[in-house]
Amino acid sequence: MLYAIHCLDKEGAEPLRAQHAPSHAAYMRSHAPAIVFGGPLLAGDGGQRIGVLVIVEFDERQALDAFIANEPYKRAGLFRQVDVHPYEIVMNRFSSRG
Repeated sequence: MLYAIHCLDKEGAEPLRAQHAPSHAAYMRSHAPAIVFGGPLLAGDGGQRIGVLVIVEFDERQALDAFIANEPYKRAGLFRQVDVHPYEIVMNRFSSRG
């Protein structure tokens, strides 16, 4: 099943984000087979990173929960909010259904 993981940083979290960026990137690379797409959420000016949006695919909720729990930004306490929802791709720039 696909899941959308939407994470918002705590206020003033830029130093924490910078400190853990290398381990976050390595973690994401190590889970590349499960990642459909993802990247940082940006502030209104398009510059500052304020969170993360990742679409992942896991067969079991336990695997999803472990993925989130062990993510370096999450473990470091970077996020003020993490929302997870089942997700369905209906349209993308290459194809559409319905």
